[in-house]
Amino acid sequence: AGCFIACSVFIRNFGNPLSNEFETNYLFLVPESPHKKIFYALLGSCYECFLDLLPAFMVTQLFHGDKVYMVAFWMLFLVSFDFFCSTTGFFIEMVLPVSLNDTIKTLFQLSLKMLALTPIVVALIICGVLSKFSMTLLIATIFNVFLGVIITCAVAPILHYGRT
Repeated sequence: AGCFIACSVFIRNFGNPLSNEFETNYLFLVPESPHKKIFYALLGSCYECFLDLLPAFMVTQLFHGDKVYMVAFWMLFLVSFDFFCSTTGFFIEMVLPVSLNDTIKTLFQLSLKMLALTPIVVALIICGVLSKFSMTLLIATIFNVFLGVIITCAVAPILHYGRT
């Protein structure tokens, strides 16, 4: 069930919720650093993802009777996955020129996300076969957060100075 929900989180992020929020002009009137603006926008996005996933995991817990810690690991993984996908999509929106076709932006975003997710998927498959699934989810969560923070730090100066 967690893999199906992960696919829905992946597809959900092609709407670029973070870049939709930063398209509004009033955000630039707030006298804060770009890092804080991005942090709070990401925090809101992750909280929204958590609230969207909560009913699905509660129903899954009731029907499958999984252990509570596995449900918590899946929730952490999926929220970190949403964080990673949001930052990647926002990075691509900020780096690519505004005049570029939306289809090309989406294809570029898809290829970059798939490239970054390949090690996570391989690790999930290998550790799932070796029955170390909870440890794999924890490592994948840390990996997602690490990459998301790096991408966020790279996007903040672009947000501050504008894009082409």
